[in-house]
Amino acid sequence: FFFPVAMASSGRVGFCGLGVMGRQMASALIEQGFKVHVWNRSSNESLRALQALGAVVCSSPEAVARECPLTFGMVADPAASRAIAFQGTNSIDKGMRKGAAYVDCSTVDAQASMETMAAIKAAGGSFLAAPVSGGWRDAKAGKLLFICGGDEQVYEQATESMEAMGEKRWLVGSTPDKAAHAKLVLQVMMGNMIGALGEAMAVADAAGIDADAGGDM
Repeated sequence: FFFPVAMASSGRVGFCGLGVMGRQMASALIEQGFKVHVWNRSSNESLRALQALGAVVCSSPEAVARECPLTFGMVADPAASRAIAFQGTNSIDKGMRKGAAYVDCSTVDAQASMETMAAIKAAGGSFLAAPVSGGWRDAKAGKLLFICGGDEQVYEQATESMEAMGEKRWLVGSTPDKAAHAKLVLQVMMGNMIGALGEAMAVADAAGIDADAGGDM
């Protein structure tokens, strides 16, 4: 059995990882009318809350991938990302059908994302790395930024879903490591901006400038 590419826009989407970010992202998909199949490593409040919203709870990442032409993942680190994608007993690659796709929104290193791509492709699927920028409040408001690298066809397949969860998206390269590098560039830039703001406010304070006026300026 395989999933025709057209089924990616059928409204059936998988989501693995329902932590602080994942819960908000999956909720946004449900609110936009998607039929969401979910999995989380622990049966917690997030899982119960999403089930109450109409999500279908699955027993494993494999079960999610088996039911959905498009599956998203959002976990804490490279080890967790590898585990749900291809290293676990019931990982996503075990349920991957031909024509299906996996999009990893976790922030991981370039090597981890390339390993995931290789495993998903070997299973007959397609892969897109799409680490997000933004916190849980941005996720709740549907204002995440998706920094994508990998299969352009998957990028197009996932457009409707990403638009339900965020406000901007970019395809920065044809391989997933490009997304990891671009996310690092963005983090460096944001860190420098925050540092510069802190220095400026310190100088303003030392000079006796009104804090409210200086901050607004």
